[in-house]
Amino acid sequence: MAYVKRMARGIDINPDTLATNVIQAVKPGGNFLSEEHTVKHLRREFWLPGAAWDRQAFGGWESGGCLTMAERLKTEMERLLESHQPAGIDPDLSQVLDEIVNRAHAAFD
Repeated sequence: MAYVKRMARGIDINPDTLATNVIQAVKPGGNFLSEEHTVKHLRREFWLPGAAWDRQAFGGWESGGCLTMAERLKTEMERLLESHQPAGIDPDLSQVLDEIVNRAHAAFD
């Protein structure tokens, strides 16, 4: 879904995204990765697939067990469920919620 959303957003064409000043300063063959402009725009423009996507060549996929997307998703889901540690509720919030529940019980008993 993230990929579809990224493609649906389209490509912004404006002086900032064209970065002609950066191209002129770095010149073709130079290192654009160390430029502040690249760092600024990379996360917004570059899409990284989630854990379920397999971008290997066929040989790598085959030697890795030929797992389907559903199998990779199931493995990732199991990993997340086993490792998830829910954050505890704030004690102050817990007290407020208890008070609300107690008032509701008193009102309906």
